[in-house]
Amino acid sequence: MATTKPRITITLEPHIYRTLQRASSANGQPMSEIVGNLLTVVQPTLEHMASTFERVQAAAAERTALMVEALAEAQATAEKVLSVPPGQIEIHLVDVSQPPYLTGGSGTGKRARKTATKTVRRSAK
Repeated sequence: MATTKPRITITLEPHIYRTLQRASSANGQPMSEIVGNLLTVVQPTLEHMASTFERVQAAAAERTALMVEALAEAQATAEKVLSVPPGQIEIHLVDVSQPPYLTGGSGTGKRARKTATKTVRRSAK
């Protein structure tokens, strides 16, 4: 008998398929009817799961939007502080992985600054 209900194709583990076959043979129902009945029984749980997944997805999108906004604000602030034209901060950034910025220590003391200065002088020779 033809139906107008939506159809899906599913892939089952072999042991689940065999169990479904046994149940179908034992009660004379087609396997698709058994699966449909099982899904009808668990529909409230599926509905709850779908709602939860939607809320998680919306929250992730909101967090991403907030992060993008915060990064844009941080860049705008850095551009103001550094007196850099908007959108050109990358051009003005210093490579801090090279001396005198890389000190080998905490980089906070007088000795670290002195060492960095010596390194610059040596590399200039």
